[in-house]
Amino acid sequence: MCRQVERIRQQLASSEARRREYGLTCLQSAGPKLPFEDILHLMTDEDPMVRIAFLEAVHIYGGDTARQCALASLVDAEWTVRCTAAEVLCAVPPCTSASPVIEKHLDDPEPIVRRTLAEALGVMGNTASVRVLESKLASETSSQARLGMVGALYMLGQTNRLSEILTFLADDDYEVRCAAARQLGVLFTMTKNDHVCRALGRLFAKDQSVPVREAVAEAMSQIACPKPTDIL
Repeated sequence: MCRQVERIRQQLASSEARRREYGLTCLQSAGPKLPFEDILHLMTDEDPMVRIAFLEAVHIYGGDTARQCALASLVDAEWTVRCTAAEVLCAVPPCTSASPVIEKHLDDPEPIVRRTLAEALGVMGNTASVRVLESKLASETSSQARLGMVGALYMLGQTNRLSEILTFLADDDYEVRCAAARQLGVLFTMTKNDHVCRALGRLFAKDQSVPVREAVAEAMSQIACPKPTDIL
């Protein structure tokens, strides 16, 4: 075990970004074998892939630590890092006090980041975010971002938004269709909804995009839907 820790320590101190990234991956698998202070500097590493690996690994130090690092990374210059930070916020335990910080970044220039941040607001569960989301939704033009905002509003109590979420399954952008299917899988995990199952089944039958079909199949398994061919 001591040898493993020393090897990870050497990798994290390497001058090669690829090795630092790999060291963080190894640390994530091994658990918090190093003091958090020993890896904190990697949150601002010069290489964005290392910064992403840091965010993906930091959960081993607990949800509160991961949340604080993710919130701090929402100002990163690279949108991929900001998106990873938003994904971390979707995965950590809810904390309503984080919502105001997330709300300040809903104007991010990248639609996928705005979508994921909106989803994070839904996860946080702070109903005070409803007014902000509604205001942003009124002027939002990107389907990616609109999907996240509508889904968040659903999570915050506006269950009448379901039909609006289902419309994204027919979006021209296959990435939006994928995201909509995944969102439905999260919203209805182990809660069978025949209307949602039929909508997903129809999409599975007609969509020729492999990523979309994979996302639909995953969502249907989460919702405990029948097999797609059984509900068409």
